Amino acid sequence: MAAGQHYLGSGGAYAVAAISGTVNLDAITLSNAQIAETGRLDPDVAWRAILVAAISNLFFKLGAAAMLGPRRLAALMAAAFAVHVLCALGLILFWPSGVAVALPGAP
Repeated sequence: MAAGQHYLGSGGAYAVAAISGTVNLDAITLSNAQIAETGRLDPDVAWRAILVAAISNLFFKLGAAAMLGPRRLAALMAAAFAVHVLCALGLILFWPSGVAVALPGAP
């Protein structure tokens, strides 16, 4: 993640997230959190990259279901995943930069 962001800027962070998110969300989430905490990655880019990874992961799962399962399963999953993808894209595109939501008990 750090290399992609270093060489390609925020676009590199999103590209790495899309690729690594296909099969594993844990690694990209932890990596982004650590890099953002040290200040080497803008927190806005970090959480948006995590959502890009989640979208990528959903598409991978949908593709696996379409290849391995019945057509009806893929259709049901596509409908359910569409809601998630549209909400994530809405957050990525329209959430204002620098606006954080305070969590209870957070410093």
